[in-house]
Order: sequence, then structure tokens, then C-alpha cells
Amino acid sequence: MIAFRLDTRRAVMRRRCLLALVVLLGTLGVAPSDSPAAGGPKWGPVQFLGRNSVYAPVVRVTARGESVAVWLEYDINSHRNAVMASTASPGRRFTGHRALSAWTTGEISAPQIALDRSGTAMVVWAQTDGGVRAVIRHARARFGPTQTVSSEGVTADVALDHRGNAVVAWLSGKGSTQRVEASYRPSRHGFGAAQVLSAPAANGLFSPRAIFDVRGRALVGWTAWDAERRDTVQVATRPSGRPFGAPATLSRSRPDSIFNDLELMASPTGEVVAAWSHLAHVGMYAFASRIEVSVRRPEGSFRPATAVSESGASASGPQLGVSPAGVVTVVWGRSSADRFGEDGVPTDVRAVDRPPHGRFGRARTISGRRAADPPAVAVDASGNELVAFRASSPASTFRPGNAVEFQPPVRLALGNVTTVGVSLGGRGIGVIYGASHADNPRPDRLRVSIGTLRAAR
Repeated sequence: MIAFRLDTRRAVMRRRCLLALVVLLGTLGVAPSDSPAAGGPKWGPVQFLGRNSVYAPVVRVTARGESVAVWLEYDINSHRNAVMASTASPGRRFTGHRALSAWTTGEISAPQIALDRSGTAMVVWAQTDGGVRAVIRHARARFGPTQTVSSEGVTADVALDHRGNAVVAWLSGKGSTQRVEASYRPSRHGFGAAQVLSAPAANGLFSPRAIFDVRGRALVGWTAWDAERRDTVQVATRPSGRPFGAPATLSRSRPDSIFNDLELMASPTGEVVAAWSHLAHVGMYAFASRIEVSVRRPEGSFRPATAVSESGASASGPQLGVSPAGVVTVVWGRSSADRFGEDGVPTDVRAVDRPPHGRFGRARTISGRRAADPPAVAVDASGNELVAFRASSPASTFRPGNAVEFQPPVRLALGNVTTVGVSLGGRGIGVIYGASHADNPRPDRLRVSIGTLRAAR
């Protein structure tokens, strides 16, 4: 009897310890197991990229499973930085690191990548001593020579349509001469003359974003102060074969509010979704932000903005994903309300879905606790969806194309994380993130996890 009681107590203690472990890992924002769920990604070994301090990594995976990664690299000894790139064949490791830009002491913006259906990639960035630059890489080929899109620029974005036509948008000028410009490049031709899309603003233009809709129309969006110093969200559209038209104003803030983190996404149904964070003053030295969206119907105009996040907490860093069926997913990071001089405490990653031509549902948590924003989201041609985010270590959650809910989060690797990016293509998956030493917040090495989708059991 005594032995039976001791065995029973040991079993109870084991269950309590297991429960405590689950709770502990839940507070870290990861699942208790590193093993992927059925049908989820199967991750390969972590690979280190870069020889110096790295920033702003981006990864894209083509429909054939080829991976392209770019990042900023800073040499602390020479105080110079450059845009670096590397590629990986399907199922293989990254090889052939190459500098796409010259090493310079000037400032360089975060590089951006766009892909077309054939696997052609275009990388763009802006630098203070060289303007807006672009490099093109065709599928299974090497990066081509650097091209100058504009002689000046601060930040830049790029989009490619399924035919290989490109649009590059950038922010240029200073003070009252600041403006958003764009250049259109027909497939296999050169960049056209720049077109000014915005009215001049006094240091009030931010976040130029570029996309193509399913009909081949280019859209460029940004946030700007108007004449009354109120924030606005604006989008200009370029019909095929014509220049950009006058920008449409999607939303206009109150004097004590700010718009940030603008993102644009085109749906296969012909709709276009814009999402941004709206930071507002909510009390004495207290601020909170919410995620707002505006949808443009096919052949229509953008509808009034609506909030998709809850009140009472700060939501930021919205990211958009859309399935082949046209289901739109908005994900963002949530934290406690910000106070003057300090940031809110990260709590979790939230998501909300919208069916084609429907309404957004109710937001729900798709991560564990203490998940930091901003998350990253990607959807492949089969509707499989992957969301990666920062916690005490990089983690991801997966949703198969035929599922409604996301699977429990899975830890990708150990170590501190400063940024994360994700991409899906074919049956290939890429997750890239910058890591830092525990005693040094500066990013030190670039890590990339490449995986494949497994068949559901």
C-alpha cells in the first residue's frame, strides 16, 4: 500500500511538472514540442548567412521552390554597409553570397524583393549616395547588373505582375520637397520616367507600398500629413497603358492620431485590401493603436475604413495574406497599451479572416504568450498559410489550405531574435531571422530555416 501511494504521488508529480512545463513554454510563445504537426512544415537545419552584423533580412520562395534571400550587412571595422544576397535551389542550402550594392558609408534602406510566376526576382533599395537601385535575377540564373531607377531616394518598394512588368515606388526629397514617386518597367524593357504621385509635404510622407491587382493595374500607397497636419492614407492607381491617376484618400485621422505600417494586398477575386495601424491618444500620457482596413471592390473604390482589432490594447505591424480562393488574413502583434516614454509589453499575435466579398470575422490569438510583433505571413498556391513571429525564440504556426484554424506554434530555433521573415512557394518554405547576443542587442548573424511541406497523415 505504501509503495502504491508513493507510485501514485510520483505520477501526480510528473503530471504537475509536465503541466508546469506546458504553461512555461506557453508564456514563451512556443509549443511544448519542436515537432511539426501533421501536414505542417518539416524544417531542415539552421544555416548561418552573412559575415558581419546583419539587418532587414527578406526571403522569398518561388513556385518551383527556389529561395532568394537579401539583407543589409554592416562592417563595424570599416563602418560601411551593403546589400547582400544569396540563393538556394529547392531542398538545398544557400550558396554564393554576393554584394548587390557597393560597400558604402552612406545610408541604405531595407531591401525589398518581388517575384513573378516564372521565378524572376527583382530586388530594390535606396541609398543616400546612389539613389534608387534595382537588380534583376531570372529563375535559376545569377543576379544581373545594378540599375539606377532614380538619382535620389530614401526608401523604396517593388512589385511584379504575372507577366514580369514591374513598378518601383520610392520616397524622395527633404522637407517641403518630400514626395512619393514611381516608375513603371514593362517586361524585358527599361524603367520609364518617374512620375510624382503625392503632393509635397513637410516631412510627412511615409511607407510607400507597391502592388499589382489581378487586372495588371499598379497601385502605390503611402501615409501623409495633409494641410491641417492630419494623417491620411492615400493610394494611387495606374491603369494598364496609362499613367497613375490622382490618389484616393482612404482615411483621415484626428489631430491626435497617427497612421503607421501601411500594407497593401491584391486578391485573386479582384479586390484590394489596405491595412494599417492607427495610433491614438487615449488618456493622460497613454496611447493605444488599432488595426484598420479598407477594401476596394472589383471595379469600385475603397470602402470606409473599419477596425479589425479590439480596443484596450495596442495592435501594430499588420501583415496581409490571401489564399487562391480569395480568403484574406490579417495578422498583427498585440501588446499592452503604450505609455509616454515606454513601449507596451508584447502579449500575443492575433489574426482575423475575411471570405471573398464578405466581412471580417472575429480576431483570435494564434500564438502563445509573450509573442513580439511584427509577425510575418505567407500563403502558397494551395492555400497553405504560415505565420512566423518573434518570442523568446523564433516560432511559427501553420494552417493547411483546407483548414479553418492554425496549428499550435512550433519553435524554429533557440536564441534571441530581432526580426523575422517568411515565404511559401511550391512545397518550399523559407523563414529568415536575425539573431543577436544576449548581452548585445545589435544583430550579429543571419539565420535561415528552409523546409518543405509534409503530406498530412
